[in-house]
Amino acid sequence: MNAEQYEHHVAALLTAEGWSTTVSRMSGDLGVDVLAERPGRRLAVQAKMYGASSTKVNAEQVMCLYGAAAYIDCGELMLATNGRLTDDARRVAEKLSIQVRHVAAERVAGSRTSTEVPGHGLSFGELWESRVQPMKGTGVPRATGAHMRILAVDGAGIRRITSKGEPQPIAIDVFRWAIDHLLAGEVVSRQDIHDRHGGRFSSAVLDILAAIPEFEAITEGRRRAVRLRLDDAGVS
Repeated sequence: MNAEQYEHHVAALLTAEGWSTTVSRMSGDLGVDVLAERPGRRLAVQAKMYGASSTKVNAEQVMCLYGAAAYIDCGELMLATNGRLTDDARRVAEKLSIQVRHVAAERVAGSRTSTEVPGHGLSFGELWESRVQPMKGTGVPRATGAHMRILAVDGAGIRRITSKGEPQPIAIDVFRWAIDHLLAGEVVSRQDIHDRHGGRFSSAVLDILAAIPEFEAITEGRRRAVRLRLDDAGVS
Protein backbone atom coordinates (compact mmCIF):
# COMPACT_ATOMS: atom_id res chain seq x y z
CA MET A 1 0.00 0.00 0.00
CA ASN A 2 1.35 3.41 -0.94
CA ALA A 3 0.56 6.81 0.56
CA GLU A 4 -2.35 7.53 -1.79
CA GLN A 5 -3.90 4.13 -1.22
CA TYR A 6 -3.52 4.64 2.52
CA GLU A 7 -5.57 7.83 2.33
CA HIS A 8 -8.32 6.00 0.45
CA HIS A 9 -8.07 3.17 3.00
CA VAL A 10 -8.64 5.64 5.85
CA ALA A 11 -11.55 7.17 3.92
CA ALA A 12 -13.08 3.72 3.39
CA LEU A 13 -12.94 2.98 7.12
CA LEU A 14 -14.74 6.23 7.90
CA THR A 15 -17.30 5.57 5.16
CA ALA A 16 -18.02 2.20 6.79
CA GLU A 17 -18.65 4.08 10.03
CA GLY A 18 -21.32 6.24 8.42
CA TRP A 19 -19.33 9.25 7.22
CA SER A 20 -19.53 10.72 3.73
CA THR A 21 -15.88 11.07 2.68
CA THR A 22 -13.84 12.91 0.08
CA VAL A 23 -10.13 12.32 -0.49
CA SER A 24 -8.38 15.61 -1.19
CA ARG A 25 -6.40 16.33 -4.35
CA MET A 26 -2.85 15.86 -3.14
CA SER A 27 -1.34 19.16 -4.33
CA GLY A 28 -3.97 21.30 -2.64
CA ASP A 29 -5.03 19.53 0.53
CA LEU A 30 -3.29 22.08 2.82
CA GLY A 31 -2.76 19.29 5.35
CA VAL A 32 -6.22 17.71 5.16
CA ASP A 33 -6.13 14.40 3.27
CA VAL A 34 -9.71 13.25 3.90
CA LEU A 35 -12.81 15.32 4.54
CA ALA A 36 -15.54 13.37 6.32
CA GLU A 37 -19.05 14.74 6.83
CA ARG A 38 -22.22 13.88 8.69
CA PRO A 39 -25.28 16.05 9.24
CA GLY A 40 -24.02 19.01 11.26
CA ARG A 41 -20.45 17.64 11.50
CA ARG A 42 -17.25 18.06 9.46
CA LEU A 43 -14.14 16.02 10.24
CA ALA A 44 -10.71 16.91 8.84
CA VAL A 45 -8.34 13.95 8.63
CA GLN A 46 -4.61 13.88 8.04
CA ALA A 47 -3.21 10.47 7.02
CA LYS A 48 0.45 9.61 7.66
CA MET A 49 1.64 6.19 6.53
CA TYR A 50 5.01 6.11 8.29
CA GLY A 51 4.90 2.53 9.54
CA ALA A 52 7.99 1.32 11.36
CA SER A 53 10.27 3.94 9.79
CA SER A 54 12.42 6.18 11.97
CA THR A 55 10.35 9.22 10.96
CA LYS A 56 7.65 10.22 13.43
CA VAL A 57 4.71 12.57 13.02
CA ASN A 58 5.91 15.86 14.47
CA ALA A 59 4.24 18.81 16.17
CA GLU A 60 4.50 21.01 13.07
CA GLN A 61 2.45 18.52 11.05
CA VAL A 62 -0.20 18.40 13.77
CA MET A 63 -0.35 22.21 13.81
CA CYS A 64 -0.68 22.18 10.01
CA LEU A 65 -3.74 19.96 10.33
CA TYR A 66 -5.23 22.29 12.95
CA GLY A 67 -4.78 25.36 10.73
CA ALA A 68 -6.07 23.64 7.59
CA ALA A 69 -9.13 22.33 9.41
CA ALA A 70 -9.95 25.80 10.67
CA TYR A 71 -9.54 27.18 7.14
CA ILE A 72 -12.13 24.76 5.69
CA ASP A 73 -14.49 25.13 8.65
CA CYS A 74 -14.08 21.69 10.22
CA GLY A 75 -15.02 21.37 13.86
CA GLU A 76 -13.48 17.92 14.36
CA LEU A 77 -9.96 16.73 13.60
CA MET A 78 -8.25 13.36 13.32
CA LEU A 79 -4.70 12.23 12.72
CA ALA A 80 -4.70 8.73 11.24
CA THR A 81 -1.35 6.94 11.14
CA ASN A 82 0.26 3.54 11.28
CA GLY A 83 3.40 5.13 12.69
CA ARG A 84 4.44 6.99 15.81
CA LEU A 85 4.23 10.56 17.09
CA THR A 86 6.88 12.60 18.81
CA ASP A 87 6.14 13.52 22.42
CA ASP A 88 5.60 17.15 21.36
CA ALA A 89 3.15 16.07 18.67
CA ARG A 90 1.12 14.09 21.19
CA ARG A 91 1.00 17.03 23.57
CA VAL A 92 -0.12 19.37 20.78
CA ALA A 93 -2.79 16.90 19.63
CA GLU A 94 -4.12 16.56 23.17
CA LYS A 95 -4.10 20.34 23.72
CA LEU A 96 -5.98 20.97 20.44
CA SER A 97 -8.43 18.07 20.91
CA ILE A 98 -7.17 16.23 17.84
CA GLN A 99 -8.08 12.56 17.81
CA VAL A 100 -5.09 10.30 17.13
CA ARG A 101 -6.14 7.02 15.55
CA HIS A 102 -3.91 4.10 14.63
CA VAL A 103 -4.90 2.72 11.23
CA ALA A 104 -2.86 -0.21 9.96
CA ALA A 105 -1.80 -0.20 6.31
CA GLU A 106 -2.91 -3.15 4.24
CA ARG A 107 -1.06 -4.75 1.35
CA VAL A 108 -2.74 -3.98 -1.96
CA ALA A 109 -1.79 -6.13 -4.93
CA GLY A 110 -2.14 -4.88 -8.50
CA SER A 111 -4.36 -1.93 -7.72
CA ARG A 112 -4.26 1.51 -9.29
CA THR A 113 -5.00 4.72 -7.48
CA SER A 114 -7.79 7.10 -8.39
CA THR A 115 -5.52 10.10 -9.01
CA GLU A 116 -4.13 9.08 -12.39
CA VAL A 117 -3.28 11.80 -14.85
CA PRO A 118 -5.29 11.69 -18.10
CA GLY A 119 -3.10 10.88 -21.10
CA HIS A 120 -0.25 9.39 -19.12
CA GLY A 121 -1.81 6.87 -16.73
CA LEU A 122 0.66 7.91 -14.03
CA SER A 123 0.20 8.68 -10.36
CA PHE A 124 2.43 9.68 -7.49
CA GLY A 125 2.03 6.29 -5.81
CA GLU A 126 3.03 4.37 -8.92
CA LEU A 127 6.09 6.54 -9.54
CA TRP A 128 7.14 6.33 -5.89
CA GLU A 129 7.00 2.54 -5.99
CA SER A 130 8.45 1.95 -9.46
CA ARG A 131 10.98 4.77 -9.75
CA VAL A 132 11.89 6.23 -6.37
CA GLN A 133 11.95 3.19 -4.09
CA PRO A 134 14.49 1.39 -6.33
CA MET A 135 16.88 4.33 -5.71
CA LYS A 136 17.60 2.90 -2.26
CA GLY A 137 21.27 2.05 -1.96
CA THR A 138 22.18 3.83 -5.21
CA GLY A 139 23.90 7.03 -6.18
CA VAL A 140 21.70 9.65 -7.87
CA PRO A 141 23.51 11.95 -10.34
CA ARG A 142 23.65 15.57 -9.26
CA ALA A 143 23.73 18.69 -11.40
CA THR A 144 27.25 19.31 -10.06
CA GLY A 145 28.50 16.05 -11.60
CA ALA A 146 28.76 14.29 -8.24
CA HIS A 147 26.48 11.50 -6.99
CA MET A 148 24.13 11.61 -4.01
CA ARG A 149 23.88 8.44 -1.94
CA ILE A 150 20.35 7.31 -1.08
CA LEU A 151 20.32 5.35 2.16
CA ALA A 152 16.63 4.52 2.45
CA VAL A 153 13.27 5.03 0.77
CA ASP A 154 10.04 4.17 2.57
CA GLY A 155 6.58 5.47 3.39
CA ALA A 156 8.05 8.38 5.34
CA GLY A 157 10.31 9.64 2.57
CA ILE A 158 13.98 9.49 1.60
CA ARG A 159 17.10 9.42 3.73
CA ARG A 160 20.15 10.63 1.87
CA ILE A 161 23.79 11.55 2.53
CA THR A 162 24.50 15.28 2.22
CA SER A 163 27.59 16.79 0.61
CA LYS A 164 29.01 17.06 4.16
CA GLY A 165 28.66 13.32 4.62
CA GLU A 166 25.74 13.58 7.05
CA PRO A 167 22.46 11.63 6.81
CA GLN A 168 19.40 13.79 6.12
CA PRO A 169 15.73 12.76 5.92
CA ILE A 170 13.46 14.35 3.32
CA ALA A 171 9.75 13.84 4.01
CA ILE A 172 7.59 12.12 1.41
CA ASP A 173 5.20 15.09 1.46
CA VAL A 174 7.81 17.17 -0.41
CA PHE A 175 7.98 14.65 -3.25
CA ARG A 176 4.24 14.11 -3.26
CA TRP A 177 3.64 17.82 -3.73
CA ALA A 178 6.27 18.15 -6.47
CA ILE A 179 5.30 15.02 -8.42
CA ASP A 180 1.61 15.88 -8.27
CA HIS A 181 2.38 19.26 -9.84
CA LEU A 182 4.68 17.72 -12.45
CA LEU A 183 2.07 15.16 -13.48
CA ALA A 184 -0.41 18.00 -13.85
CA GLY A 185 1.89 19.48 -16.51
CA GLU A 186 3.45 22.18 -14.33
CA VAL A 187 7.14 23.06 -14.09
CA VAL A 188 8.71 22.67 -10.63
CA SER A 189 11.86 24.68 -9.96
CA ARG A 190 14.41 24.54 -7.17
CA GLN A 191 13.08 27.91 -6.03
CA ASP A 192 9.52 26.53 -5.88
CA ILE A 193 10.69 23.74 -3.57
CA HIS A 194 12.72 26.20 -1.51
CA ASP A 195 9.79 28.60 -1.10
CA ARG A 196 7.30 25.92 -0.05
CA HIS A 197 9.41 23.47 1.92
CA GLY A 198 12.68 25.23 2.79
CA GLY A 199 16.09 25.35 1.17
CA ARG A 200 18.03 22.72 3.11
CA PHE A 201 17.24 20.03 0.57
CA SER A 202 15.72 21.80 -2.44
CA SER A 203 18.62 20.98 -4.77
CA ALA A 204 18.60 17.34 -3.67
CA VAL A 205 14.86 17.02 -4.32
CA LEU A 206 15.28 18.50 -7.78
CA ASP A 207 18.12 16.08 -8.60
CA ILE A 208 16.05 13.10 -7.43
CA LEU A 209 13.08 14.23 -9.52
CA ALA A 210 15.35 14.69 -12.56
CA ALA A 211 16.52 11.08 -12.15
CA ILE A 212 12.96 9.80 -12.73
CA PRO A 213 12.68 8.83 -16.44
CA GLU A 214 9.23 10.39 -16.80
CA PHE A 215 10.69 13.82 -15.96
CA GLU A 216 13.46 15.94 -17.45
CA ALA A 217 15.70 18.68 -16.11
CA ILE A 218 15.46 22.07 -17.82
CA THR A 219 16.84 25.57 -17.33
CA GLU A 220 14.56 28.60 -17.49
CA GLY A 221 16.76 31.66 -17.46
CA ARG A 222 18.81 31.05 -14.34
CA ARG A 223 16.24 28.74 -12.81
CA ARG A 224 16.91 25.03 -12.54
CA ALA A 225 13.67 23.13 -12.92
CA VAL A 226 12.05 19.81 -13.81
CA ARG A 227 9.05 19.08 -16.01
CA LEU A 228 7.14 16.12 -17.41
CA ARG A 229 8.82 14.83 -20.56
CA LEU A 230 7.18 16.30 -23.63
CA ASP A 231 7.42 12.99 -25.44
CA ASP A 232 6.66 9.50 -24.15
CA ALA A 233 10.29 8.37 -24.12
CA GLY A 234 10.42 8.05 -20.37
CA VAL A 235 7.00 6.49 -19.90
CA SER A 236 6.82 2.72 -19.64
